[in-house]
Amino acid sequence: MNTSHRNQWPKRHLAIAAAAVLAAGALSSGGALADETPSIHVQAMRIHKQRVMDPSSPFPVDEITLSYRVSARGLDLKTKEGASALEKRVDDAAASACREIGKLYPLSEPDDYECAHITAHAAMPQVEAMIAAAKGVG
Repeated sequence: MNTSHRNQWPKRHLAIAAAAVLAAGALSSGGALADETPSIHVQAMRIHKQRVMDPSSPFPVDEITLSYRVSARGLDLKTKEGASALEKRVDDAAASACREIGKLYPLSEPDDYECAHITAHAAMPQVEAMIAAAKGVG
């Protein structure tokens, strides 16, 4: 990633970063206890074409990411129901992140549905590790 232009980000990049921070805070169950609860990092990424050329790329593109933290608070991950509920939380976070990027960048790729599928799939190893740790496996 070319960091020489980091201070020249347009306002919309700052809006994405602010949304990521707010969303992460909203999804973790507030307070000091949230720091003690393990969470899953769900990061959506889409590509947005721009007119400005990046010297490191032959194509004018921006990578846009939005991250959410998903807590397992209140779930018994030793049970099938608890594990399924955590997977649903991750799926929901992925869909929300992709929809948010889609609202801000309607021409970004992939579309909301495919972005959510890719994002949730990428987070599933974290889910599986958290479930295995809860069961004492691994």
